[in-house]
Amino acid sequence: MHFSAFRLQQAIRNREFTPFYQPIVCATGGEVVGCEMLARWLHPQKGLLSAGNFIPAIEATGLGGALLRGLADEV
Repeated sequence: MHFSAFRLQQAIRNREFTPFYQPIVCATGGEVVGCEMLARWLHPQKGLLSAGNFIPAIEATGLGGALLRGLADEV
């Protein structure tokens, strides 16, 4: 999928990206020791998109910091 810098900026501004949290579990004790934040895009036409569909475009356009700040605001 191809997304323009303008469309990605618009999606960040409109809060279309949302964080999903995955627990990090200690292999020896079984307790949760942290979590990993996974970005998902709730695209208005394409539905829920995993990071593999948009991260290459985010990186190519230099919007990684803006995406991370937007996701952090959701916490």
